[in-house]
Amino acid sequence: MGFIVILPLTWVTIWGTLSIHRWIIRGNFGKNWLRNFWVCGAAGIAIGMVFAFMVDYETRNHLNQIQGFPIPYAMNNREKIEDSWRASEMPAAIRITARFTDLMSGVALSLVPIAIAAFFKENRTPLPGMRPPGTTEGT
Repeated sequence: MGFIVILPLTWVTIWGTLSIHRWIIRGNFGKNWLRNFWVCGAAGIAIGMVFAFMVDYETRNHLNQIQGFPIPYAMNNREKIEDSWRASEMPAAIRITARFTDLMSGVALSLVPIAIAAFFKENRTPLPGMRPPGTTEGT
């Protein structure tokens, strides 16, 4: 049941990351854009590591503890607030896939500003009376 949610999100994050990379390469945005892609991707790996290995939160009623974001890889629960946490075991395949998806979600999230900037650069239209960049007067 867990793979029904995990695998589509994993696929979307990988596809989005590769699509942005392909867009920057094929769009001839320049080496600075590619460098910024890799810098944001490295920052995304750091964010993804936090998502996959450090995020730990409780539900509002303090009876459930969830580890991992956006896909939880471990859950603990208890009957009463005074009781100790009882771990709910998940299969290893789901835990590993959930952590990988959490990591890739951090990478995809960090690349959103690059995608927005590339979209605006590619689709901007000059204002009336302004010359397009790279042209001189009279051409």
